[in-house]
Amino acid sequence: MHNQECEKEIAYTVNNETKYCNVHVFSVENENHGELIYVAMDDITENKKRELELKEVKERLQLAVEGGNIGIWDWNIQEEYIHYNKNWAKMLGYQVSELDNNVDTWLELVHPDHKKKALKDIEDHLSAKTDKYYNEHKLKTKSGDWKWIKDIGKVTERDEKGKPVRFVGVHIDIDQEKREAEKIEYLSNHDELTGLYNRRYFNEELKRFHNSRKYPISIIVGDMNRLKDINDNYGHSMGDRYIKRAAEAISDSVRHEDVVARIGGDEFAIVLPETDYSKADDIVDRILKRIEEGNKTGDLPVPLTIALGFETTDCNNQNCGKKNIKNCFNKADKKMYEQKFADRR
Repeated sequence: MHNQECEKEIAYTVNNETKYCNVHVFSVENENHGELIYVAMDDITENKKRELELKEVKERLQLAVEGGNIGIWDWNIQEEYIHYNKNWAKMLGYQVSELDNNVDTWLELVHPDHKKKALKDIEDHLSAKTDKYYNEHKLKTKSGDWKWIKDIGKVTERDEKGKPVRFVGVHIDIDQEKREAEKIEYLSNHDELTGLYNRRYFNEELKRFHNSRKYPISIIVGDMNRLKDINDNYGHSMGDRYIKRAAEAISDSVRHEDVVARIGGDEFAIVLPETDYSKADDIVDRILKRIEEGNKTGDLPVPLTIALGFETTDCNNQNCGKKNIKNCFNKADKKMYEQKFADRR
């Protein structure tokens, strides 16, 4: 006796409904009866429909990934292997073939300022402290620039002890969106002409410093002299040059941690944390000397001058007031006007 078997999947229509089945054909050689043919059919319609639905979903997902420029990473934690798709590499300027399939590939590209938080968010999710992993950070592109990425992931498989086995996620390019938001935030806090902080930001900083540990705090208030005359005689574009020149002289005379703001058309204010009365006096002298040096260039029709007043709060100097930022600002402002009117006599 000799047996042969073949299997084939077919589709047919019953009452305008497509059905699927597997057809099994058996050929059996029999000494007495010759070749005998047996046919068996298995209805696989439901399984086939699910297979086609999954295929359709997968195709749609693939289109969405490619059209949305979404990068996909798939991390097999136990085998220490990560698959990066071509979009993941492309958004950073790479080819997939240029990237090693391990976590260090990603880690080495993360901005140093963002690395600690990103790793903590990953660890929190791996240890099941969070339902999903979410982090926004900058990655270094192949050209050396930094690009903002939204990174979202989830552990999809754990072993019998609850340890993560598979961790899957996506990278979304949010660089333009993030930079637009940063630009809006910058403009809301800065003066457009000088690049210094504006009055709104300055007032918020005064509130913040009030309960800080940065005492003694000194405040300098400045007001340019004769700006209206300059605008009237030489035009507002020339007046803007004077304002920017004053802003540069002030900025170049203070530290990075000091807060310098343009709080009015020709008014400036500076908050100097951890600065006593004597040091504030030195900074005022420094500003005036820079302005004087700038006037020597002769590129302004008349010399730039500015009245400056300052005060310090919460120190041992007899000229210092109590721990009161607002009162300190008012005293500095008053001294500035005293200086301004004194110069006019």
